Amino acid sequence: MQFIDTHIHLQDDKSNNATEIINRAKEKGAEKLVCVAAQEEDWDKIEHLSKQFSEIIVPAFGLHPWYTTSVKTGWQNRLIEKMQKFPYALVGECGLDGLKPEIEKQESLFAEQIKLAHQFQRPLIIHAVKAVSLMEDFWDDLPEKFVIHGFNDKAEFLKRIIQKGGYIGVGAGLLKTPKAKEILNLIPQNKLLFETDAPFQANYPWRVIEQAKQIALLRQENAEELAKQVYQNSVEFIK
Repeated sequence: MQFIDTHIHLQDDKSNNATEIINRAKEKGAEKLVCVAAQEEDWDKIEHLSKQFSEIIVPAFGLHPWYTTSVKTGWQNRLIEKMQKFPYALVGECGLDGLKPEIEKQESLFAEQIKLAHQFQRPLIIHAVKAVSLMEDFWDDLPEKFVIHGFNDKAEFLKRIIQKGGYIGVGAGLLKTPKAKEILNLIPQNKLLFETDAPFQANYPWRVIEQAKQIALLRQENAEELAKQVYQNSVEFIK
């Protein structure tokens, strides 16, 4: 099964064995792995991985809402430098989390990263947790291509994402819930992306394969055909 893991934090894998993970992912069918930053200290690590494994790693540089207290002055310029160095990089992971403090700071950081996605005409990777009302001020500002990653929310929020033309990243988190079948059957096939969020939600990127089979079963679709469509979605999303 050919696939793209659209959300992985390879820099956070504690085994320090990126080469083995990447080689096995390739053997299992991985064409690309989108390696996503959460905080500034990730950026240089992802740059190194992107250079070392340029044939498969697609970098994403951004600031996650969990780390608002550790953001250092001048981060915008440093992020611009990374985007200039890697013009094919995505922006993120950024967004809003209603379970975390400093909402105004979160909103400020999110707004700045939305601007950068527009400036560089690149896709935006969004973390949105307990953020239905918080997102209302941002929908009209989002770039043409954005994904709400690790979707595990209500149908009403999903419908809003779809209305705004967004992609929906699905992984293990949603599949563990009773609402998985309902939610998965509301997602248009051409807006679905597979992700692992490894090493957090799933250990390794090739877990996409078994997740894809679960998703196909719940959607009552052929797994190979669904995987082909989602692969094309992923190619379109990251380009």
